[in-house]
Amino acid sequence: NLLQKKNFINIAKDGKITFTDEGYKKAIHIYEKHHIITKVLMQIGADEKLAEDNACRFEHVITDEMLAIMKKFIEKGE
Repeated sequence: NLLQKKNFINIAKDGKITFTDEGYKKAIHIYEKHHIITKVLMQIGADEKLAEDNACRFEHVITDEMLAIMKKFIEKGE
């Protein structure tokens, strides 16, 4: 209900759930955060599972400024 109230999803009468345009943008942004954080954690020595688990936590509190710094860090390493 919270996602629907925030206008991120629509729920049809048949139960089908779809993203709104705003919800799709939000989902892509969260996915990007998760991906970047996971890559940084793996580059500094975490195994994939540990990196994934912690990225799930970090993505809720990381600022856009810190995310940009992390993104630059992984781009330099590639």
